[in-house]
Amino acid sequence: MIQAFEVQDIGCIRYKGSNRVIKIKLVALGEGDQCDQLDPDLQALDQEIKADRCGLR
Repeated sequence: MIQAFEVQDIGCIRYKGSNRVIKIKLVALGEGDQCDQLDPDLQALDQEIKADRCGLR
């Protein structure tokens, strides 16, 4: 399932589940926005990862 998120082109695949491990993996891939119920601490981590990838940190 994680691989599908890696190769999607337009962000049409969403994760609605509650498995924290899957959410962490998606955040690590930069796909945290695709989680419908992302925990606040993972939202912050997602923003940090995106900032790092954009060279903003």
